[in-house]
Amino acid sequence: MSDHFRTLAKLLRQEVQGPAYARLYCDARPRHPVLAAYLDLPSLLAALAKQSDDDYSERDAITLALLRERAASHESQWSAVLAVVYLPMLLRLRRQLVCAELPKDDLDQLVLEAFLVAIASYRPDSWRGRTPIRLTHLTRRRVFKSLRRELTDRRWREGQRDLAQASPGQVPAGSASSAPVSFQVDAVLAALADHVSEEGAFLVRETELGSETLYSIVSRMNLESDEERERLYQRLKRVRSRAKKRLRDVISASPP
Repeated sequence: MSDHFRTLAKLLRQEVQGPAYARLYCDARPRHPVLAAYLDLPSLLAALAKQSDDDYSERDAITLALLRERAASHESQWSAVLAVVYLPMLLRLRRQLVCAELPKDDLDQLVLEAFLVAIASYRPDSWRGRTPIRLTHLTRRRVFKSLRRELTDRRWREGQRDLAQASPGQVPAGSASSAPVSFQVDAVLAALADHVSEEGAFLVRETELGSETLYSIVSRMNLESDEERERLYQRLKRVRSRAKKRLRDVISASPP
């Protein structure tokens, strides 16, 4: 378990104690009879934290109520509430992940993203019971699927960097997991310069074509707290994702 995951869990717990979440819960409570026994969000979270892992009936009903609220509005806030409810499950899953090839912080992010994808897949008409078990299975399946893909992509990129160093100027790209293509490194860099923001181009160059990671970039910055580092990491991750999407769109639209 990394310090980053512990910090993120602490920040999530602190966040849902805020007044915005109190108002959100107060507004949702009358719509769901299962919430009537819990005067406020802290009392709901405290009760769920004391429940046995084998007692799914109350947790099932509460989870369905929270998922329905998330599907209706305020997705990010209800996602945070659900993440706090299921932190014990996420912590257990994270402890099971041991992978020397990936940084611990990347594994942390993998687990949290898998859970967010799982709750986003909720469908009111199809999920009628055993919701905690469904969420656990969906999250685990997504984690290991993403882990396999990340390891495959990472090894592929490392192979391409080795080839680029051996043959500067051109990288023949292709593997069992990617269609055989060929592109000029200079052309990709030109596309980055012409169509992607300066910050996004820098992040793509350093983390996709170079040997850096987002965490190694953030760690070199003189930030005063883990919270600031986490906010910066999340912002840079969004910037890089937009840059990569823009680059893919430009390459796809380019003539062969």
